[in-house]
Amino acid sequence: MPDLLAIVDDGPGAKQLMSVARSYFTIEIVESATLCDATDLPDGDLYVDVDLGDGALVSSLRRMLTARRSNGRMIFAVPRGVHAAMVQAYALGATDLVPLPIGPAQLAQRLSTALSLLPGNSTDATSAAGAQALVDGAGVLRSIFAAARGVGQIDLAFLGHASQAVADTIADEGFGRWIATVQRHHHGTFQHSLLVAGGAAAFGHHLGMRRSDVERLATAGLLHDIGKARVPLEILDKVTRLTEAEMAVMRSHTVIGHDILSTRSDVPAELLDVVRHHHEYLDGSGYPDGLTAAEIPDLVRVVTITDVFAALIERRSYKRPLPGPVAFEIVHGMSGRLEEALIRAFRPVAMSVSAP
Repeated sequence: MPDLLAIVDDGPGAKQLMSVARSYFTIEIVESATLCDATDLPDGDLYVDVDLGDGALVSSLRRMLTARRSNGRMIFAVPRGVHAAMVQAYALGATDLVPLPIGPAQLAQRLSTALSLLPGNSTDATSAAGAQALVDGAGVLRSIFAAARGVGQIDLAFLGHASQAVADTIADEGFGRWIATVQRHHHGTFQHSLLVAGGAAAFGHHLGMRRSDVERLATAGLLHDIGKARVPLEILDKVTRLTEAEMAVMRSHTVIGHDILSTRSDVPAELLDVVRHHHEYLDGSGYPDGLTAAEIPDLVRVVTITDVFAALIERRSYKRPLPGPVAFEIVHGMSGRLEEALIRAFRPVAMSVSAP
């Protein structure tokens, strides 16, 4: 089986990128012109670079994707900042997006990350339960982000099921193994949200919380960055420092996420607090509301520590993940902005994360 099945447009740009990518991967290519006449697609990982505005093409693609038996990763190439294409990609089941235009070297790196073909990540000791928890977690993130863009509704029952699966996997297999599994299969916002969900569940288990509270923490982790669904990809994926204007757009994700969820009466207020306030700090230096210690709920404080830690240990195309002890020292240095007693309690969770 090839590393990747690629469905590409007939234009020279996509074909040229694929010819370069073949230097790194074994790729089987299906041209979009033949897609409507095809009867099925091979199983395995999939890269799609076609016009998602072509209704007939999308209809054929949806039919064949529905018939596939594979749960392989599906990486869609979409124009930067075109939310309609992003929504369509996620609705078709995308696990990752590649923003276009992109250079050959950058594409190879993005595919390497998305396909988990990075040095040291060639083995996968994931249990069946852990693998299913990852599938459920990624699946609920896809539906959450699609709903945030106006496609479908957030299924709170599915969200609860995924949160239970994450919490159970962390309890049975540990946070370190969860991190390794997530990093093999996801990057970007999905990787981050899955790490925060797992880290928050691990923190809850370590604190001796009731099962229902641990699951609530996992749910908060999955939901906390929903507002990023409406932040342009060129800002989310920018590898250099954001400008002041871009930072303002990035920071708006907390308010956007809160606005999306607050239209529903069945989302608990404590989860709304996490979505809006997970970047608030005890000294009032956070955003969007500049809250101070007395105004920040306990659930938010726990998720904020996990959020900061997850950002330090996650693997991105422009940075290597930090080992747990190194990341913890950075978190510890934020005492005064983060609650010191909770930071101390978080130390064993952080130390369970080995070097990348």
